[in-house]
Amino acid sequence: MLPGNLAKKLSRVDPKGTSQHCWECLNKVSKSLSERWHSCRICGQELDRDYNSPTPLAPLPGGDGGG
Repeated sequence: MLPGNLAKKLSRVDPKGTSQHCWECLNKVSKSLSERWHSCRICGQELDRDYNSPTPLAPLPGGDGGG
């Protein structure tokens, strides 16, 4: 639990598939579990999938943004 006003709402999000969406444009970019690089053909973002994965959680269903 987070103290005070640090968290207004805490939601559980299934981590499955979180690195499948581009953090920049939210386009779904399917990749195998062994594929470590995120490369979006829509907006051109390229970065390690571990840096890409936590970023889009809020706008997706189940994230804080409600999707």
